Amino acid sequence: MNLSAQSSPPGLAEQGPELEGFLQLSLDLFCVASPDGFFRWLSPRWSELLGWSIEELCAEPFVEFVHPLDREATLAEMSKLGAGELTLHFANRYRCRDGSYVWLEWNARPHGRHVYASARDVTALREKARERERRARLLELAEELAHVGHWRVDLEAETVFWSDEVYRIHGRPPGSFVPTLAEGVEAYHPEDREAVWEAVAAAVERGEPFDIVRRLVRGDGTTRYIRSVGRPESGEGGRVSAIFGVFQDVTEAHELQERLLQSERMASVGTLAGGVAHEINNPLAFVVANLEVIEEELGELEGSGDTRDLIQAVREARAGAARVRRIVRGLKSFSRVEAPKTEPVNVAHVLKSAIDMAHNEIRHRATLIREVSSMPRVVGDDQRLVQAVLNLLVNAAQALPEGGAHEGRITIRAGAVPGGVSIEVSDNGCGMSPEVCRRAMEPFFTTRAVGLGSGLGLSIAHGIVESLGGRIEIDSTEGGGTTVKIWLPAVEVEDSRSGAPEERAAKLRVLVVDDEEFVREAVRRLLRKVASVVAVEGGSAALSLLRADAEFDVVLCDLMMPRMSGMELEREISRRHPSLAERMVFISGGAFSEGAARFLDETDRPVLEKPFDGGALRELVADVARGG
Repeated sequence: MNLSAQSSPPGLAEQGPELEGFLQLSLDLFCVASPDGFFRWLSPRWSELLGWSIEELCAEPFVEFVHPLDREATLAEMSKLGAGELTLHFANRYRCRDGSYVWLEWNARPHGRHVYASARDVTALREKARERERRARLLELAEELAHVGHWRVDLEAETVFWSDEVYRIHGRPPGSFVPTLAEGVEAYHPEDREAVWEAVAAAVERGEPFDIVRRLVRGDGTTRYIRSVGRPESGEGGRVSAIFGVFQDVTEAHELQERLLQSERMASVGTLAGGVAHEINNPLAFVVANLEVIEEELGELEGSGDTRDLIQAVREARAGAARVRRIVRGLKSFSRVEAPKTEPVNVAHVLKSAIDMAHNEIRHRATLIREVSSMPRVVGDDQRLVQAVLNLLVNAAQALPEGGAHEGRITIRAGAVPGGVSIEVSDNGCGMSPEVCRRAMEPFFTTRAVGLGSGLGLSIAHGIVESLGGRIEIDSTEGGGTTVKIWLPAVEVEDSRSGAPEERAAKLRVLVVDDEEFVREAVRRLLRKVASVVAVEGGSAALSLLRADAEFDVVLCDLMMPRMSGMELEREISRRHPSLAERMVFISGGAFSEGAARFLDETDRPVLEKPFDGGALRELVADVARGG
């Protein structure tokens, strides 16, 4: 470049060749400007960077090349230079020939009537800085949304860094104090501090990473479950010089996991309850049946005082057995594999079963008040309705302090309302806030400590009631108790006992198939006056008998038997004696498999649950024999 082509300030042109060589090597931009706002001299780098020729840059006031948003600040800086002040690290944008802009950072000083300046292209540096800022903002936003912060302990400098989210997790304003390692550990629950110190020590001394979940006590006194993951950083000599880690609030996930484990335990209890019910129901079936037979026989001999005492003793034994039966049937409501039934349900019986089961939970906390009037039947599954009402009673009891039975009150009301039946369970317990009330029927939602409540009681009740076409509502006042209201649609049930009295028919022939000898004998005794009973031990024996004699009015068959189940026997009888298969009745002790539940749903065969009384057995046998 020929420096003399530009109008140079005094003293610069004389050094032209040497200066030109130096300026051609420089990555910076140099210039001289006059007070009228024009460039008087420019180094070659200007043309290389902006794309304009030196002549074009000098032909217009330099402010015309400045970005419109930067012009005011640029003119203000020129005014300062005109007043004799220095300019250091001033930045603005200059327009290139292609329309793009580059960022220039300036240092300038006035000299006589001119301004001498150097500028540096900082576009790439500013873009990198903006990208770093953008990433930092995104990281901060991601940490805030995920409740995950990051931290770093510098062991050599003895400093600790917390991101803003770590401060927030601690319940403290970001940057409100400079944390130390000791303060960070002391923020944990007293019972968890030793474990945290051990994790830190293992990282420092042996370079072991850690991943722990422990309780943190926040600034407001609340406790949160925190996951802290740390990775050691090695310095000179391989020694650990720092620990970097992340910090996450996992309270909700931890509590959800605990409640899922609780629900799994409840499911296990349900499975166990079904098995227990089956094992109790088998012996209870023949206990109940034989007591009934004994009472009938003694009744025919009644006369002496001794006989009356025996009859009373048998009646009391039957009452005790009936109570056991109600409790066992209530336990079955926790077994989930039975196919839900849809049949007319006596609500009074449902309430009694639920109250019997909840008795022990209630008696230490409240006095139970019953206000039950006559009401129609509803369509549903009696065991599922028992579970729904039981859940409401247990929830009511748990809203009252233990040991306060003289003050606590739980009222259960039931009666007919237009179109259906209303059931209400009220307590005078602690009540719920509007927010808690809104969420009360959400699965796993509970205000009780982890391990003391599954958060499923109201949710299950809600699902059961809605599945039966009903409604459930909660009315609660904090400190003023809670009332849960259930409405169920009524069903009209034709009285099967109406009309002409049933004619006494000739004795029926009944085949009884059960692996329990005492059950077979009990059934034979209960049916002795209305049927001729043939009893066999299992499915194979039944098939052998039927090959020789299939003239039976009804087949009573245990559903779950070893070797050949009642389901397998039904399939064989359907193949060999189709009309007889239509007159099969299954007897169940309560332990249904999923396959058994599907089978009963598909075949629609009647089921008599153990233990049963003679009247129900005789009525069902007669009905099936008639083709009912």
